[in-house]
Amino acid sequence: MGWLSALVIAILTLAAIKDWMGGADWKTLVGLFGLWPLAGLAALVTAGGWGGLSILRTGERNARFPGVSAFALGVGLTFIAQLSIMAFSTKV
Repeated sequence: MGWLSALVIAILTLAAIKDWMGGADWKTLVGLFGLWPLAGLAALVTAGGWGGLSILRTGERNARFPGVSAFALGVGLTFIAQLSIMAFSTKV
């Protein structure tokens, strides 16, 4: 799992160098992939869906949106899902 996270971090770094994402978005995603890879993946997927909807809504290919809000939504849903899994998997 560590090498896969490192690969995603390298790709995100390339995207940040090419100015495809802002610095705050890059720092947040790199931190998530470094600390909690599942949350990083959820944040990346959520931001992709959010960006796709933003492009469809505005009709502009270079639509900008606050990525950290999408990251927070993805991480929050992941946290709630993992808590519910832990709550229902314990034997009473």
